[in-house]
Amino acid sequence: PLTASEQAKDNNKQTSLYIQYLYHLLKQFQNNFNQMKQTSSTERNPAERVRIAFGSCNNQHLENNLWGAITERDPVAFVWAGDAIYADINEGFDWSTLTTIRSPATPQRLNDYYKIQKRDASYRSFLEKTNPTVTGTIDDHDMGINNGDETFQYKRESGVEFLDFLREDRNSVMYRRAKNGDGVYGVKVFDFDRPEGQYLLSDDDAGIEPDVVGFIEKQKTFKDKRVAIFLLDARTNRSPWGKGFASWRRNYDGDFLGEKQWKWLEKALQHSDASVNIIVNGMQVHPFRHPSANLAENWAQFPSSRQRLYDAILRENVRSPVLLSGDVHMAQLMRKNCLVRNKRGAPLIRPLVEFTSSGMTHSWGSLFASTKKYHDSYKYYPMHVLSKTVMTLIHWILPMPDLMITDEPFEGAKLGKQFSLEKNFGEVEINW
Repeated sequence: PLTASEQAKDNNKQTSLYIQYLYHLLKQFQNNFNQMKQTSSTERNPAERVRIAFGSCNNQHLENNLWGAITERDPVAFVWAGDAIYADINEGFDWSTLTTIRSPATPQRLNDYYKIQKRDASYRSFLEKTNPTVTGTIDDHDMGINNGDETFQYKRESGVEFLDFLREDRNSVMYRRAKNGDGVYGVKVFDFDRPEGQYLLSDDDAGIEPDVVGFIEKQKTFKDKRVAIFLLDARTNRSPWGKGFASWRRNYDGDFLGEKQWKWLEKALQHSDASVNIIVNGMQVHPFRHPSANLAENWAQFPSSRQRLYDAILRENVRSPVLLSGDVHMAQLMRKNCLVRNKRGAPLIRPLVEFTSSGMTHSWGSLFASTKKYHDSYKYYPMHVLSKTVMTLIHWILPMPDLMITDEPFEGAKLGKQFSLEKNFGEVEINW
């Protein structure tokens, strides 16, 4: 007879095999069904499987060879998770802080660089072939200054330039907030029960946006095929990091969003009737990799602010929350098991997954530097080797308790620690 442990492993293996068999059976049925059904070009049946792509760290002066692969995936939306362009310019290295010295962007430079990105042939081809909804938020380099915060003089102008690049409706509440200097934040809601081409809801139809429907409590009925994408601006109102060794101390008074954006987010999440809630910002939320905020920016540097974010996301009536982030020039899949309490005060463990995709044109596996000269000359090849070697060793030597590990392959997933140092984009696939 099997021991209890052996029996559990045997049951898990049988369950896994059954799920994979069921998956392939359903996939074959779906393929046969798709061949038989007749649909018009103007109105099709509601989507059974949808993809939302996202990415970050895209230097407009470097080649992005990922747009073809993204096009083949045919996403309904593409979300910029920060650094759609690099508008600040590298002017050297500051050895006292171990950071690059970068010239801040002016509004004119932002405008010029967004034009370069819009003219990129592969990006234009992606937009023309898939016609996705393109949305997103800013991080530091498309804000216009490395490690940018609330002190940047052109923060309002950079937000407006970014939304003009996205072709955001100038009458939308998201655009009006950016124009007022409040930040680049908002929510986009998709209803996949609607015909193809009509998935994206207006703010009025979605009923989530507090600056449209109000901040009062309201009754809601969850929609099975509705997805809400919350876009947060963690730059425009962020408190500055400390100087020198002061940046090595966590700041419990530091803030990322500003009170106005906090109240908006907390109420918008409570309004959400979506079955999936995706929360996007430019910086990683879960990890704490290095004590210096100037070297490794993340939400852990401001613990009180990060806890407030967790509290808002993990309320009982916020269904299936997922975090998306960028910034770090690599891809990582992370998870935290968060202790929450239900309305009766009983403790519950609720997992929260964060998916970081960063490095569309440069990464730790190619070359982490964004400056073009380092990519154009063979003499910098040792930097390429050092870049990948150092970061690989860091992942295998240092403890990263939030990094997910897979010991059984599924649909071609890599085994072991879930990270990649190569250039990458991310995708959320929802199979209804």
